[in-house]
Amino acid sequence: MSNKAITVFVLILIIFLLPLKSNALLIWPCGNLNYVSLSSSVIAEGKVIKIDVKREEKGIFTYTDFQVEKYIKGEGGNIITIRTGGGCLEEKCQWVEDTPTFKIGERGFLYLREGEKGTFSVVCGSGIIDKLAPIYSIYLPIGLLLLILLVIFILWRIFTKRKKISNSSNKF
Repeated sequence: MSNKAITVFVLILIIFLLPLKSNALLIWPCGNLNYVSLSSSVIAEGKVIKIDVKREEKGIFTYTDFQVEKYIKGEGGNIITIRTGGGCLEEKCQWVEDTPTFKIGERGFLYLREGEKGTFSVVCGSGIIDKLAPIYSIYLPIGLLLLILLVIFILWRIFTKRKKISNSSNKF
């Protein structure tokens, strides 16, 4: 098998098979404000007024009451409840990855979707943000950078191989 065929095979493997198992080579969708906005059924501005932690069958959950001052997208009551995994109850704390923690009096915007038990959940693990702007505006996955470098390497290999072939044909 030639070097070119191996290179093409590896490239196809990376582009089509690896993303099925991992998002490492894909642009993280939560870094895209358009994606976050479209995934949200409610975008609201307001403040946190109450936090309650409860033990349930599946673990510890925090219920946060958010007083809505203005709906940017969707509609609802003056107070909505956000259910997030984790929290501290008695002397036991449970932490859940990509889940925000709220503080009473915290103000700003929330991107929410309808959740369980008449509550809402946060979209993409984002907590309260202070303005409507991209949540992760500078985020660039390392996987994307590696993919670009791989493409550059493959093009360089193809170009140098052609150059060697053209140089060897000029010798005759």
